[in-house]
Amino acid sequence: MKKILVFILALTLLTGSIATGQRKLDYKGYLRSAKIYLGLTPKDYKKAAEMLEAAIENYPDQPPIEAHYILGTIYADKNLFEEMRNEFEYVINICDTAQNEDIQNECDKEDYVKNIQDVLASKWIQQYNNGVSTLKRARDQDASCEPIEDSILKAECDSTTMDLYMRAAEAFQISTMILPDSAQGWINLGLIYYSIDSTDKALDFYREALEINDQDLSLLSNMFSIYFNSGQYDSAIAIGKKMMELELTPQSRADMLYNMSIAYNTMDQIDSAIVYLKKSIEITPESPDALYNLGAFIIRSGAGLATKLSAYQDSIEINRAKYTPMRDAVQDSLKEKYREAAEVFEKAVELQPDNLDALDWLGRAYFFLEEWDKSKDAYTKIVELDEENEEAWCQLLIIYLKENNKEKIQEAQEHCTRYQKRQ
Repeated sequence: MKKILVFILALTLLTGSIATGQRKLDYKGYLRSAKIYLGLTPKDYKKAAEMLEAAIENYPDQPPIEAHYILGTIYADKNLFEEMRNEFEYVINICDTAQNEDIQNECDKEDYVKNIQDVLASKWIQQYNNGVSTLKRARDQDASCEPIEDSILKAECDSTTMDLYMRAAEAFQISTMILPDSAQGWINLGLIYYSIDSTDKALDFYREALEINDQDLSLLSNMFSIYFNSGQYDSAIAIGKKMMELELTPQSRADMLYNMSIAYNTMDQIDSAIVYLKKSIEITPESPDALYNLGAFIIRSGAGLATKLSAYQDSIEINRAKYTPMRDAVQDSLKEKYREAAEVFEKAVELQPDNLDALDWLGRAYFFLEEWDKSKDAYTKIVELDEENEEAWCQLLIIYLKENNKEKIQEAQEHCTRYQKRQ
C-alpha cells in the first residue's frame, strides 16, 4: 500500500510540474517520466511520447539513444511503422558507429540493436502474414468471380477482389518499410500486381527484390514470364541466363533453354535460337515440340542464303562465269540445311505420328531435296489423317505429275481445287 501511495504521489508531482511548466527536467528525469506513463494501465502513450520528445529536443548532445529507442517501441505498439523505423534507425546508426566508450557500453548493456531487430522481425511477420492471408482470400474471391455471367454481379465481385488485392498489397508494402532488405515482401507485391495485369508495377517491385536476392527462382521465373509475354525479349533472355547459373531440375533447364530459343527466334536471331534449342533437346531429346521448332528454325535459317543468292544475281548482272559457282555453293548450303531439318522432322514425327505440321514440313524438306518418294510418304500420311487437307493433296498432285501416275493424278485433282482453278 505504501508503494502504491508513493507511486501515485510521484506521478501527481510529475504531472503538476510539467503542466505548469515551472521547471525543465534533466535527461534522466524525462526518461523516468516516460517510463512511469508507460507503466500505467492503460499506457499513456501520448504523455510518454511527449516526455521522450522533450528529452530529445532539450538534450540532443546526450546523445538521446534511449529516448529514441523507447519512442520507437511506442510507435511499434501503435503500428506507426514509418515513425518506428526512423527512431530505430537513429539508434542503430549511433550504436554501429559509436566511437565514445560510454555510448558503446550503453548500446552493449541495453542490447539495443538486437532488441530492435526482434521488434522489427515481429512486426514484419505480423504484416507479412496479414498480407499472405489476405492475398489467399483475394485469389479465392477471384476464382469465384470467373463463372459469374451477370455483368453487374460480376463487376461487384471483381470490385471485392480488387479491394482484397489492394489490402494485401498494403500489408506487403508495410512489410517492406519495416524490413526493406527482405526480398519476400517485394516479391509478393510483384505477384499481386502481376495478378491484376499491372506488369510495369510488378516489374518495379520484382527489380527491388532482385537487388536483394538474385537467387530466387520463383522471382526470376515470374520476371522472365512478364518480359517474355510483354515482348521485352532482351530482358527475358538476360533473366533466363541468370536462371541458367542456378541449380535447376533438368526439365526446368530444358524448358528455359526452349523459351530462350523462342525469344531469340522472335528477335530474328535465328542462329542463337538454334543453339539454345539444340541445348534444350540434349536434355530432353524426346520433345516433339522442340524437335518441330528446331526443324522449322533450321529451314528459316536458310532463307538468308536464298536472299543472298538473289543479291548475287542482281549485282553480277547475269555474268554466268561468276554467278554459277556462287549459286551452286548457296544451293549446296541450302541442301545441307534441308537435310538436317528433314532428319529432325523425322524424329518429331516418330514421337508424334499425327503431328500434321511436322509431317507437312517433312514433306516440304524432302520436296526441296527432290526426294519425291519420301516427300510423297509424308503427304500421304497427312491426307490419311486429314482427307480434306487441300495443301497436302496439291503437293501430292505435283509429285504424281512428275511420276506421270495418271490414276493418282486424277484422285489428287479431285481434292486440289486450286489446281482446278488454274485449269
